Amino acid sequence: MGKEVQQAEAMRTAFIRILIEDVIGALALHEMDGSQSHRRHLIRALFTAIEGMVWTYREHVVGVAKSCDTLTFEEELAFSEFSYSVTSQGKIVEVARFVPLLAMFRLTTKLAERLDQNLIVRFDDTGWEALRRTVEIRNRITHPKSEADLEISEPDLSTCRVGFDWLFELSLMAMESTNVAYRKFTEELGSILESLKRSDPDTIAAYDAAAKSIQDL
Repeated sequence: MGKEVQQAEAMRTAFIRILIEDVIGALALHEMDGSQSHRRHLIRALFTAIEGMVWTYREHVVGVAKSCDTLTFEEELAFSEFSYSVTSQGKIVEVARFVPLLAMFRLTTKLAERLDQNLIVRFDDTGWEALRRTVEIRNRITHPKSEADLEISEPDLSTCRVGFDWLFELSLMAMESTNVAYRKFTEELGSILESLKRSDPDTIAAYDAAAKSIQDL
Protein backbone atom coordinates (compact mmCIF):
# COMPACT_ATOMS: atom_id res chain seq x y z
CA MET A 1 0.00 0.00 0.00
CA GLY A 2 1.47 3.37 -1.07
CA LYS A 3 2.21 6.24 1.27
CA GLU A 4 -0.61 8.40 -0.15
CA VAL A 5 -3.12 5.57 0.30
CA GLN A 6 -1.95 5.04 3.89
CA GLN A 7 -2.35 8.75 4.63
CA ALA A 8 -5.85 8.73 3.16
CA GLU A 9 -6.77 5.71 5.28
CA ALA A 10 -5.41 7.42 8.41
CA MET A 11 -7.43 10.58 7.71
CA ARG A 12 -10.54 8.51 7.04
CA THR A 13 -10.09 6.60 10.30
CA ALA A 14 -9.60 9.83 12.29
CA PHE A 15 -12.71 11.36 10.71
CA ILE A 16 -14.88 8.32 11.51
CA ARG A 17 -13.54 8.26 15.08
CA ILE A 18 -14.65 11.87 15.63
CA LEU A 19 -18.13 11.10 14.28
CA ILE A 20 -18.49 8.14 16.63
CA GLU A 21 -17.12 10.07 19.63
CA ASP A 22 -19.77 12.75 19.07
CA VAL A 23 -22.47 10.07 19.07
CA ILE A 24 -21.05 8.54 22.26
CA GLY A 25 -21.08 11.97 23.91
CA ALA A 26 -24.69 12.59 22.89
CA LEU A 27 -25.66 9.13 24.20
CA ALA A 28 -24.03 9.91 27.55
CA LEU A 29 -25.99 13.16 27.85
CA HIS A 30 -29.21 11.36 27.02
CA GLU A 31 -28.55 8.67 29.63
CA MET A 32 -27.94 11.33 32.29
CA ASP A 33 -30.99 13.36 31.34
CA GLY A 34 -33.45 11.96 28.83
CA SER A 35 -35.08 15.31 28.15
CA GLN A 36 -36.55 16.11 24.76
CA SER A 37 -33.69 18.54 24.17
CA HIS A 38 -31.09 15.82 24.70
CA ARG A 39 -33.10 13.38 22.58
CA ARG A 40 -33.09 15.83 19.69
CA HIS A 41 -29.38 16.41 20.23
CA LEU A 42 -28.79 12.66 20.00
CA ILE A 43 -30.78 12.40 16.77
CA ARG A 44 -28.75 15.24 15.25
CA ALA A 45 -25.47 13.61 16.32
CA LEU A 46 -26.55 10.27 14.88
CA PHE A 47 -27.55 11.84 11.58
CA THR A 48 -24.39 13.93 11.33
CA ALA A 49 -22.43 10.71 11.75
CA ILE A 50 -24.57 9.02 9.10
CA GLU A 51 -23.99 11.86 6.62
CA GLY A 52 -20.26 11.82 7.32
CA MET A 53 -20.08 8.07 6.91
CA VAL A 54 -21.97 8.13 3.60
CA TRP A 55 -19.54 10.76 2.31
CA THR A 56 -16.54 8.68 3.44
CA TYR A 57 -18.01 5.51 1.95
CA ARG A 58 -18.76 7.27 -1.33
CA GLU A 59 -15.29 8.82 -1.68
CA HIS A 60 -13.60 5.52 -0.86
CA VAL A 61 -15.61 3.41 -3.32
CA VAL A 62 -15.37 6.00 -6.11
CA GLY A 63 -11.61 6.21 -5.54
CA VAL A 64 -11.23 2.44 -5.83
CA ALA A 65 -13.43 2.36 -8.95
CA LYS A 66 -11.28 5.05 -10.60
CA SER A 67 -8.10 3.18 -9.69
CA CYS A 68 -9.54 0.01 -11.23
CA ASP A 69 -10.80 1.98 -14.26
CA THR A 70 -14.38 0.75 -13.76
CA LEU A 71 -16.18 4.06 -13.17
CA THR A 72 -18.43 4.94 -16.10
CA PHE A 73 -18.77 8.48 -17.46
CA GLU A 74 -22.42 8.59 -16.30
CA GLU A 75 -21.45 7.45 -12.79
CA GLU A 76 -18.69 10.03 -12.57
CA LEU A 77 -21.19 12.76 -13.44
CA ALA A 78 -23.72 11.44 -10.92
CA PHE A 79 -21.17 11.28 -8.10
CA SER A 80 -19.89 14.78 -8.91
CA GLU A 81 -23.44 16.09 -8.36
CA PHE A 82 -22.97 18.44 -11.30
CA SER A 83 -24.44 18.59 -14.77
CA TYR A 84 -23.81 21.01 -17.60
CA SER A 85 -26.00 23.53 -19.37
CA VAL A 86 -25.47 25.89 -22.30
CA THR A 87 -26.46 29.55 -21.96
CA SER A 88 -28.09 31.56 -24.73
CA GLN A 89 -24.63 33.03 -25.37
CA GLY A 90 -23.26 29.54 -26.04
CA LYS A 91 -21.32 29.32 -22.79
CA ILE A 92 -21.09 25.98 -20.98
CA VAL A 93 -21.89 26.30 -17.27
CA GLU A 94 -21.89 23.84 -14.41
CA VAL A 95 -25.20 23.22 -12.66
CA ALA A 96 -25.27 21.74 -9.17
CA ARG A 97 -27.52 18.68 -8.85
CA PHE A 98 -28.22 17.59 -5.29
CA VAL A 99 -28.51 13.82 -4.87
CA PRO A 100 -30.52 12.75 -1.78
CA LEU A 101 -28.56 10.89 0.89
CA LEU A 102 -30.32 7.54 0.49
CA ALA A 103 -30.06 7.65 -3.30
CA MET A 104 -26.34 8.40 -3.07
CA PHE A 105 -25.90 5.57 -0.58
CA ARG A 106 -27.59 3.09 -2.91
CA LEU A 107 -25.60 4.30 -5.93
CA THR A 108 -22.38 3.88 -3.96
CA THR A 109 -23.42 0.41 -2.85
CA LYS A 110 -24.24 -0.67 -6.41
CA LEU A 111 -20.76 0.41 -7.45
CA ALA A 112 -19.21 -1.46 -4.51
CA GLU A 113 -21.15 -4.60 -5.47
CA ARG A 114 -19.83 -4.32 -9.02
CA LEU A 115 -16.27 -4.02 -7.75
CA ASP A 116 -16.68 -7.12 -5.59
CA GLN A 117 -19.33 -9.50 -6.88
CA ASN A 118 -19.19 -11.42 -3.59
CA LEU A 119 -20.65 -8.37 -1.86
CA ILE A 120 -24.45 -8.58 -1.68
CA VAL A 121 -26.44 -5.91 0.17
CA ARG A 122 -30.09 -6.41 1.01
CA PHE A 123 -32.42 -3.43 0.98
CA ASP A 124 -35.49 -5.34 2.11
CA ASP A 125 -34.53 -5.79 5.75
CA THR A 126 -35.13 -3.91 8.99
CA GLY A 127 -31.80 -2.08 8.82
CA TRP A 128 -32.60 -0.26 5.58
CA GLU A 129 -36.13 0.54 6.76
CA ALA A 130 -34.72 1.93 10.02
CA LEU A 131 -32.34 4.13 8.04
CA ARG A 132 -35.22 5.44 5.93
CA ARG A 133 -37.19 6.24 9.07
CA THR A 134 -34.11 7.93 10.58
CA VAL A 135 -34.03 10.34 7.64
CA GLU A 136 -37.73 11.10 8.16
CA ILE A 137 -37.29 11.70 11.90
CA ARG A 138 -34.28 13.96 11.36
CA ASN A 139 -36.14 15.96 8.71
CA ARG A 140 -39.12 16.33 11.03
CA ILE A 141 -37.10 17.92 13.85
CA THR A 142 -34.97 19.97 11.44
CA HIS A 143 -38.00 21.47 9.71
CA PRO A 144 -40.69 21.43 12.42
CA LYS A 145 -44.15 22.79 11.76
CA SER A 146 -45.63 22.15 15.19
CA GLU A 147 -44.65 21.28 18.75
CA ALA A 148 -45.50 17.65 18.02
CA ASP A 149 -42.83 17.54 15.30
CA LEU A 150 -40.18 18.19 17.97
CA GLU A 151 -41.25 15.28 20.16
CA ILE A 152 -38.86 12.30 20.05
CA SER A 153 -40.20 9.05 21.47
CA GLU A 154 -38.14 6.11 22.73
CA PRO A 155 -39.17 4.08 19.64
CA ASP A 156 -37.89 6.98 17.50
CA LEU A 157 -34.53 6.83 19.27
CA SER A 158 -34.38 3.05 18.93
CA THR A 159 -35.11 3.28 15.20
CA CYS A 160 -32.39 5.87 14.65
CA ARG A 161 -29.81 3.82 16.53
CA VAL A 162 -30.67 0.74 14.47
CA GLY A 163 -30.37 2.75 11.25
CA PHE A 164 -27.03 4.21 12.39
CA ASP A 165 -25.60 0.80 13.34
CA TRP A 166 -26.77 -0.81 10.09
CA LEU A 167 -25.26 1.88 7.89
CA PHE A 168 -21.93 1.99 9.71
CA GLU A 169 -21.50 -1.79 9.74
CA LEU A 170 -22.44 -2.10 6.07
CA SER A 171 -20.24 0.81 4.95
CA LEU A 172 -17.18 -0.52 6.79
CA MET A 173 -17.76 -4.01 5.40
CA ALA A 174 -18.20 -2.71 1.84
CA MET A 175 -15.09 -0.51 2.05
CA GLU A 176 -13.02 -3.49 3.17
CA SER A 177 -14.59 -5.55 0.39
CA THR A 178 -13.59 -2.98 -2.23
CA ASN A 179 -10.08 -2.86 -0.75
CA VAL A 180 -9.83 -6.58 -1.39
CA ALA A 181 -11.05 -6.04 -4.96
CA TYR A 182 -8.43 -3.33 -5.46
CA ARG A 183 -5.64 -5.55 -4.15
CA LYS A 184 -6.77 -8.31 -6.52
CA PHE A 185 -6.80 -5.86 -9.42
CA THR A 186 -3.27 -4.62 -8.70
CA GLU A 187 -2.00 -8.19 -8.27
CA GLU A 188 -3.49 -9.21 -11.62
CA LEU A 189 -2.08 -6.09 -13.27
CA GLY A 190 1.33 -6.85 -11.81
CA SER A 191 1.12 -10.41 -13.11
CA ILE A 192 0.29 -9.14 -16.61
CA LEU A 193 3.24 -6.74 -16.55
CA GLU A 194 5.56 -9.53 -15.49
CA SER A 195 4.27 -11.70 -18.33
CA LEU A 196 4.89 -8.88 -20.81
CA LYS A 197 8.42 -8.51 -19.50
CA ARG A 198 8.97 -12.24 -20.08
CA SER A 199 7.49 -11.85 -23.59
CA ASP A 200 4.83 -14.44 -22.83
CA PRO A 201 3.14 -15.08 -26.22
CA ASP A 202 -0.40 -15.50 -24.87
CA THR A 203 -0.20 -12.29 -22.85
CA ILE A 204 1.26 -10.35 -25.77
CA ALA A 205 -1.47 -11.67 -28.08
CA ALA A 206 -4.18 -10.63 -25.59
CA TYR A 207 -2.55 -7.20 -25.18
CA ASP A 208 -2.37 -6.66 -28.95
CA ALA A 209 -6.01 -7.71 -29.38
CA ALA A 210 -7.13 -5.32 -26.65
CA ALA A 211 -5.12 -2.46 -28.15
CA LYS A 212 -6.60 -3.13 -31.58
CA SER A 213 -10.16 -3.17 -30.22
CA ILE A 214 -9.57 0.23 -28.59
CA GLN A 215 -8.20 1.66 -31.84
CA ASP A 216 -11.24 0.36 -33.73
CA LEU A 217 -13.68 2.21 -31.45
